[in-house]
Amino acid sequence: YTIKQFNIKNMMTGELPKFYPKLSECILNKFSEFKVKNNLDDYDAIYFRTQDLQEELDFLEKNKHKLKEILFEDTSKKIFYCSNSKEFKKYIKTLSRPNLYNWEMPLEEEWGGNHLLHQTIDSENLHQRTIYSLLDMWTLCSAKKINFFTTWGRYSNFLIYAPINHSTVVWY
Repeated sequence: YTIKQFNIKNMMTGELPKFYPKLSECILNKFSEFKVKNNLDDYDAIYFRTQDLQEELDFLEKNKHKLKEILFEDTSKKIFYCSNSKEFKKYIKTLSRPNLYNWEMPLEEEWGGNHLLHQTIDSENLHQRTIYSLLDMWTLCSAKKINFFTTWGRYSNFLIYAPINHSTVVWY
């Protein structure tokens, strides 16, 4: 067999690998329950990703107008949102828009986004946060359209499943 590294940039242009990492039944079952509970057969997504707190706040402020435009263009449209930014999630919740969905990351209020403080977290909480990170990733990549706000200037591994689900990704 041949080992091939995933190249997300190539994947987004249509060069798909023959194999993908398989998600566990636990993740897929939780996702299915979430979809049924929220009637999420047809939805778009917003993915907001930054590097540190100051950049996070500046980037959020800079993009509030575009976020509102996406969110309020059609309030009947269901939108899933995820982020490594606690501040972004707080902001979205203040808008009181109907039909918004997200996964609540364990310990996010106390510790921040999905990439912070893993070195000091106990193994059970780390395991739970990993499950919810995978749920974020799969739910994000199952959307028809993903509005991707990032300061990283590169593709995100969170988008690895978008090409196989035929999701359209729009960068901001």
